[in-house]
Amino acid sequence: MKLKLKLGSIVKIYFEEDLYKVYIVSEFHVDDLIGVKYALVGMNGTVYSNMYFSNLEDLEIQLKLEYSYEISKINQEKVFLKEYLIRKNELSSISLYANHAINKDYMAAKTYSANYCLESVINKFINVLPGKWGIVTDLRTSKEKLAGNYFKGELLIENKRMFKIEIIFISDVKRKAEGYWQCKAENVE
Repeated sequence: MKLKLKLGSIVKIYFEEDLYKVYIVSEFHVDDLIGVKYALVGMNGTVYSNMYFSNLEDLEIQLKLEYSYEISKINQEKVFLKEYLIRKNELSSISLYANHAINKDYMAAKTYSANYCLESVINKFINVLPGKWGIVTDLRTSKEKLAGNYFKGELLIENKRMFKIEIIFISDVKRKAEGYWQCKAENVE
């Protein structure tokens, strides 16, 4: 019997004719005594029926016993690349923000540890700013984007307020001190 399931396979489990759920065949290292286990992980991160299997054959046998299933013929690299690009472009799309009252001279300044990447710092800093939702516009040049240590942009929030955002990585090479992210936002009229 040829094994159809592979690590990373995408499996659709049908519960009724038009009702199905999508799972990914995943591998978990539980601990040194138990070793590696295989499971079906749903799109929300939950393990299918809390069932773990010692090998892929057992997993496939369990699927055949219980349900009608289908292994999707999908180019996984293409799917993961598409998902990565969607996540990367989220910086320039609508996001949720905290709701605060804003005065005309509103300014915000904050620093973050060098442990964070630029995208994380941008998201964290924007969430500090007032408003429920908004649109971020990236104003960096392609050279600045490649450097990865600077962000310049604008944030338009729901009540038509515009913020000018600037984030820069600061490091002192002479003192060999750990660098940090310096973030500033100003209300633009």
